[in-house]
Amino acid sequence: APEQMSGDEIGPQVDVYALGATLYELLTGRRAFPQTSIPVIVKAKTHGEFNKLDQSTGLPKSLCAIVNRSMETDPAKRFESAEAMGLALEQSLAELQGENRSVFVLENLVKRTFAS
Repeated sequence: APEQMSGDEIGPQVDVYALGATLYELLTGRRAFPQTSIPVIVKAKTHGEFNKLDQSTGLPKSLCAIVNRSMETDPAKRFESAEAMGLALEQSLAELQGENRSVFVLENLVKRTFAS
């Protein structure tokens, strides 16, 4: 999380950031920060320079919003805890279930994860 790199006080939002970055990569099959140089990665993270998710990714809007919020540079703009983020994810998937979109999201995730 950006605050870890700047030496600021850290809290539960660090875990939220890490979970968001991991979820970003699981859902898209791409790295949130593809830079290879440490100084460039640090700059990108501290300035929030990643491709924010939107519906052009084929992901539901609510899921994109959750991932983007969890990767906010300012910890105060993220979910206050991993539990709060989990509840938002559960709510998003429950809403999508009615649209049968959760099956689409999970199916694509499994295909990307286990494709040989």
